[in-house]
Amino acid sequence: MTTTLPAAGRLAGIDYGTVRVGVAVTDPERRLASPHACWTRRDAFQDARWFRQLAALLRQTGAEVW
Repeated sequence: MTTTLPAAGRLAGIDYGTVRVGVAVTDPERRLASPHACWTRRDAFQDARWFRQLAALLRQTGAEVW
């Protein structure tokens, strides 16, 4: 499966760990990524809820969420 990213705009990078999940977001020019959030994993339901809230927040700030 090939996915084409938009040519410009903010992107979020997700670092999945067994205990924590880290999120970094780029600037609109994609030159620099900065830490955005760190989530301590709990259970599947709470983790999914957190990711849905994160996706909504990132969309509000102009980041692409796939």
